[in-house]
Amino acid sequence: LNQEGRLTAVKAVQTMLPIADALATAHAKGVIHRDVKPENVILATDEDGRSQPKLLDFGIASLQETSKRVTQEKRLTREGSVVGTPAYMSPEQAMGKEGLDHRTDVWSFAVMLYELTTGHLPFDADNYNALLYEIIHQPPQPSTRYAAGDAALWRILEVGLNKNPE
Repeated sequence: LNQEGRLTAVKAVQTMLPIADALATAHAKGVIHRDVKPENVILATDEDGRSQPKLLDFGIASLQETSKRVTQEKRLTREGSVVGTPAYMSPEQAMGKEGLDHRTDVWSFAVMLYELTTGHLPFDADNYNALLYEIIHQPPQPSTRYAAGDAALWRILEVGLNKNPE
């Protein structure tokens, strides 16, 4: 983003597919990242010069264990605290809700894809509280407003950025 600016929709989706795969793998193991953002993605270069995005920094991740109808979340952070990077927080994360699951990472992933394709964050404000208010209450502008992708991509982003985690 800093070097090239926004990406074409195709390039952005191609770039994000390995991150989606990494998240799916983590989620299958019960690991919720909780801080998916561009700063936690590096572009590693292989010996053939190809870039491979890698998801880093599971420092505030949580582990969900399921056993006999009881779901218990092991946290590395204090209960009820708001963790994550504000612009990429899901509404439930911004409200400090407990029991976050994989859907909070899906939200953050959608924020990154939106930003990659439009060059803008879907929610932006002058201060922390105003930003959290926007994330919790305001709808994002359609990505098509920025000539970023097509209506099909916007529908995918719209689902990922839905305020209701269901």
